[in-house]
Amino acid sequence: MSGTGTYGSPSKFDGQAQRDYLTIVDPRHILSSLMQTAGPLPRGTAEDAILSWLLSVPDQIDPAEAAGTMLELSIFDPNKDGEAGRMARLLRQVAEYPAGRLAPARRRSRHH
Repeated sequence: MSGTGTYGSPSKFDGQAQRDYLTIVDPRHILSSLMQTAGPLPRGTAEDAILSWLLSVPDQIDPAEAAGTMLELSIFDPNKDGEAGRMARLLRQVAEYPAGRLAPARRRSRHH
């Protein structure tokens, strides 16, 4: 079964491949389980979930790269209402700041 990615393109992850990938980039299933929850999520869930997820991403994985790829999964839809959509939009913000983009800022802050 073929899914549609967040931005309207076909998702490159379907079925078992999607589950396998989520196990790597979301090892505690923090975001994936919340995005699949029926009904609205309580206010503030998005921020708490993103922070918890960032802390759980394995060290060898760039959170921005993981976030960008997760956004290709149909469950992460920034057009959703409420906290689910907010969570996907926050994930998109994380994707905009890969390690290479953050490295120069970290070096400058050490000198201050």
